[in-house]
Formats: sequence, structure tokens, C-alpha cells
Amino acid sequence: RELLTTLCVQLDRLGVTDTLAFLSGLSWGSIFLRHTATETLNILLDASHREKAEMHSLQETLSEYLNSPQGARTCQHLGERLQGSIAWMKSRREAEQARLNSSKRGISHVAVALKVQEEDPNDPGGCLELIENLCSGNYSAGQGILSTQVNDRPVNFIVITVQYLSACSKDIENNFKGIEAGFAALRASMSGPHLTNQYFLATET
Repeated sequence: RELLTTLCVQLDRLGVTDTLAFLSGLSWGSIFLRHTATETLNILLDASHREKAEMHSLQETLSEYLNSPQGARTCQHLGERLQGSIAWMKSRREAEQARLNSSKRGISHVAVALKVQEEDPNDPGGCLELIENLCSGNYSAGQGILSTQVNDRPVNFIVITVQYLSACSKDIENNFKGIEAGFAALRASMSGPHLTNQYFLATET
């Protein structure tokens, strides 16, 4: 575990954390690249806590990046991925309802079903896991940037996460993993307690 922590710290010093955060926020390129960058960033953040929970060096680097002008695009993109997932769930429900209606009328529902992708292309689980990892160990600086950042277009991840959970609740059977990830992210963002985030949860949702 000590070796794993040392490896994560060295990678962080080489700029890997900032690079992965930048790639996670790309508005161009392949979806696979963005999702892989987010997944790799989550692996590093999780591994950095294996020796001791209060090891916050990677979280500090990521928090500073997300709270900088350069990190504004990443925050925007992560928020858009969660909002895109909300829209995808709505489309899936509408397609399923249209399929049921067309079946009752004896109309082929193949075209209706093809309008919605089988899998959510937005990777909401990766985004929510990143929120959780950013706050792990009651890291207050990471918790603090979830409700606002120092840029012209701050993203309130607390509100978006609650909206995501609300969308999941309309189809619980198909969204167990999403609900679990959403509550884990909220729990991590509120612990400590972090009163500002609790305020947003109580008043803005």
C-alpha cells in the first residue's frame, strides 16, 4: 500500500492528475477517450487513499485544477454528462411508453426502439464516482468546489446530482447502480459535516 501511494504521488507530480482532468473535460474527440480519462482518474484517486484516508495530495491537485479558469471546461462537461444522462433516461421512458402504445395498436415498434441508445453514452457512474473520490476522507476543499467554482459559469454538482437521482427514481428497477452512485456522491459531499453543501441540499432541491 505504501508503494501504491508513492506511485500515485509521483504520477501526480508529473502532471498526470491535471492531464486526466483536462481530457475528462474535452468537448471534442471520442467519447471513449473522455470516459477512459475519467475512469483512470478515479482509479488514481481511489488508490491514493489505500494507505491512509487523509492522504489528500491528488485531491488537492484536482480541486485546484477544477477551481481554476482552465478547469471550468471540465466542470461544465461533467455537469453536461450528468444532465445528458437525465435526458437519456427521459427518452428511454418515452420510447418504452411509445412501444407499449404501438403494440396495443398493432403497429411495429422497431423504429421507436431504435431512436434510443441501448446504453447511456454519458457515463454518469464515472462522474458520480469522481465526485465521491474528490470528497473522500472528508476533504473540505474538494467538497467546497462542488457547489460553486471561481469562474463565470459555476456548476452546482449538488443540485445536478439530486436531479439525477430524481430521474433515476422514475425507473428504479433499471437504475439501481445509478441510485447507489448518486447517494454515495451526496454522502461524501455532505460528511464532516460540510454545512454549505447541506444548505444547498436543503434549500436548492
